Amino acid sequence: MTNKLTIICVDDERNVLLMLRNQLMHFFKNCKIEIAESGDEALEVIEEILSSGLDVALVIADQIMPKMKGDEFLIELHDRHPQILKVMLTGQANVEDIGNVVNRANLYRFISKPWNENDLMLTVAEALRRYAQEKQLAAHQLALQQTNLELIELNASLEKSNLELKRVSKLKDEFLTMMNHELRTPFNAILGMSECLLDEIYGSINPSQKDAIALIQSSSNHLLKLINDILDISNLTTGSVKLAIKSVAIVELCNSSLDLVNQQALKKQIQITLNICSDLESFEADPTRMKQVLINLLDNAIKFTPIGGKVCLEVKINHQPPTQPLTFANVAKTSDSLEPIDQNQENLSINSWVSFAITDTGIGIAPSDHNRIFLPFIQIDSGLNRCYEGTGIGLATVKQIVELHRGYIELSSQIGQGSCFTVGIPSTRSPHRL
Repeated sequence: MTNKLTIICVDDERNVLLMLRNQLMHFFKNCKIEIAESGDEALEVIEEILSSGLDVALVIADQIMPKMKGDEFLIELHDRHPQILKVMLTGQANVEDIGNVVNRANLYRFISKPWNENDLMLTVAEALRRYAQEKQLAAHQLALQQTNLELIELNASLEKSNLELKRVSKLKDEFLTMMNHELRTPFNAILGMSECLLDEIYGSINPSQKDAIALIQSSSNHLLKLINDILDISNLTTGSVKLAIKSVAIVELCNSSLDLVNQQALKKQIQITLNICSDLESFEADPTRMKQVLINLLDNAIKFTPIGGKVCLEVKINHQPPTQPLTFANVAKTSDSLEPIDQNQENLSINSWVSFAITDTGIGIAPSDHNRIFLPFIQIDSGLNRCYEGTGIGLATVKQIVELHRGYIELSSQIGQGSCFTVGIPSTRSPHRL
């Protein structure tokens, strides 16, 4: 049900009052027209209407009335309810009275008696439109104030959450520091002692004992690798890794990486080939981290390639931009690391890439899983956990390291047809970035 606007007519001459009401009722059928014969009576009527939840939009009052003159009434009304518009309709008011009500009651209009019906109706229509606009504006302002309050509360909540996140982050860093020392140290002791036992430094052992110690050593190496992987991906994702950029010999990088996976390939009778473009000698990168990238990718290629398969590492210059937009990870600012720069500017300055492509004849990856495999702790098939060892964070680590170098990684693969992971690293860098 709509709230009808109310117009109050105030005049001590009843015939004038009734004529005014009839004219208003004829022209403004959607409004409720009330009358009062004095200012006191009008104030009572207005308070009663407002208390019932209805709106009083306009008051039309005569000036010359007993007890309370029109200007006094309108000033009192303005003090109580400034939102109500006020019109003075009189033929006997002096300039001083009109000036008083204009200044102290914010008079909307003054109309002389006898009034012109068209002028009066036009004035009332304009007043009703203005009232509706001001009411709507007041509602918007109230809503804006409420929104501002909610934003203040939200900001306070976010600030509290940020403080909590900082506290949790600090605890995590402290925990990782503890993990680094408390877990790695005993594993190094276990590995060192098992190696001494296998070398029979403390005396001869029988074949069964040798097998048992070898299993301890193998399991310890595996668990230590998992711990190292978890600590590494945590440091990479928090942006605390510092790159030591220097000139890297490509042949040496590839051969040293292959040396660490050759034994694994030999066990599965997998043929590994290395093809390096003849005009490629070196590029600028962190050699330790780039070796980590190649070993991770080669290790995966061998792991997911059946016995007797093939793995190829091909290195060449690529002048084509990556098919996907680049996203760069944060880099810690140090004297020997890359400084974060504008990504768009970086894209414009790179016109060639050193491309490392690792291709295998393995089980392949469905296109729908190409993005998921770069997420931490993800293996695309839960059954793989039983068939292949690993945490599922190797490719996430690779992606982070490559992005730290302002590079990219792409995947081409189909189920049952093998995979090709291509890593592109900028072949040159501006001097200010080294």
